[in-house]
Amino acid sequence: MEVTVISARADDFALVARLHSASITEGFLSTLGLRFLTVLYRGIQTAPRSGVLVAKDGGTILGFVAYTTDVATCYRWVLARRLFPLGMALLPSLLKPSVHARCLQTLLYPFRARDDASPEAQSSGRRPELLSMAVSDRARGQGIGKQLVRSLDEQFRRLEVESYVVVTYAKDERSNGFYRSCGCVHSRSFSHHGKPMNEYLRTLNS
Repeated sequence: MEVTVISARADDFALVARLHSASITEGFLSTLGLRFLTVLYRGIQTAPRSGVLVAKDGGTILGFVAYTTDVATCYRWVLARRLFPLGMALLPSLLKPSVHARCLQTLLYPFRARDDASPEAQSSGRRPELLSMAVSDRARGQGIGKQLVRSLDEQFRRLEVESYVVVTYAKDERSNGFYRSCGCVHSRSFSHHGKPMNEYLRTLNS
């Protein structure tokens, strides 16, 4: 298997959405449907200093990682430029009243997270973050995840980012173990959508 990591292309986002939905089962975004996720990732790809990297074997996507140098700026960009398609994709979900509060909490997350960030991050006004990452079941255990992290590290270095955070479900032992094995250090625990979450900090060496 010959795996390359490249920036996602126009025809990749539907597959990225399927991989997200299948792999990130504890996340609220997965409940909003494939159409919503497809629009969301397409928006992240076009946001300033943000993007989606995909690991491919030929034409098959084995994994992806989404990132931004500032999560609040990324959210504002996506909402400003993708509001209508996101709203149309959300219509079936918005018929459920229980979804409304969770959508609001998701939209407020980057601003609350910035308030809770380290003094260094607060002083810079930015919150670089690994937004989401997933590897397909058939590709797990083959180093794809760490290859994606290495590629992300290089991308952040090009963007002059010295450290970034990643948030994961606290009870997902595999995910927490993976980020620790990549050199991420636990920085805090908190609750999001009523679920316990862990935040990790990864510091990049020059």
